[in-house]
Parts: sequence; C-alpha cells; structure tokens
Amino acid sequence: MLPDRRAKYYNHVKNIERNGFDLTEFITFMLHVMIDGFEDIESKYNLINIISNVKRIYSVFKLEYNDLTETMLNFIYTKDNFNKDEFYKKIRSKFIKSGYTDEKLKDDINHILSTLVKYNINR
Repeated sequence: MLPDRRAKYYNHVKNIERNGFDLTEFITFMLHVMIDGFEDIESKYNLINIISNVKRIYSVFKLEYNDLTETMLNFIYTKDNFNKDEFYKKIRSKFIKSGYTDEKLKDDINHILSTLVKYNINR
C-alpha cells in the first residue's frame, strides 16, 4: 500500500458495509493503487537502468562518476523539464556543506551536463 493512500483505503473499507457490501468501489480503488505501484516500480527500474548505463559509460571512458552526477541524473529523470538553475538552488546547500565552493559546483554541473550531451546520454 502506498503510504499516501492509507486513509483512503480505510475509508473504502468502511464504505463496503454502507454500500450493502458492494465491493465495486473498493476493488476499483485497489486496482488504481496497484497500477500506481507498478508504474512507480517501473519508473524506479528505468532510473536504475539509466544510472547503470551512465556508470558503465563513465567507466569505459574513465570519467569521474560521483554523488553530484547521480544527484543530477535523479533530478533530470524525475522532472519533466530540467532547469539547471533550479537544480543548482535545490542541491547547493548540501554540496556546499560537503566542501564544494559555488564556483566548483557550477563548473561541475556544467561539466556533467556537457558529458551527458557528448556521450548522448538521455532519458
């Protein structure tokens, strides 16, 4: 059960008796939960597959694969429209705390993006 659906699940269970033990709404709800769960699994599998392929390409070409690269791949894959400035704002504090300077972080982001483009790595 997806955590955000727990309350709806219990409401559907309560409504079974109120609806004369008609399970139609409950079954429909559960089917939607299952479909959403399968889509979530598929999405995570696709992301893992993309990350594995990128790691392989980085290894073949002896490129540095690091936490910033993986963070960026996660961000790109989960957004409909990638925005470099939005990504920078979202991750800045985490990477500054880990020792990056603003300049190095921006340079590394640009380098990762150019590497992804150079080796034709996309969704």
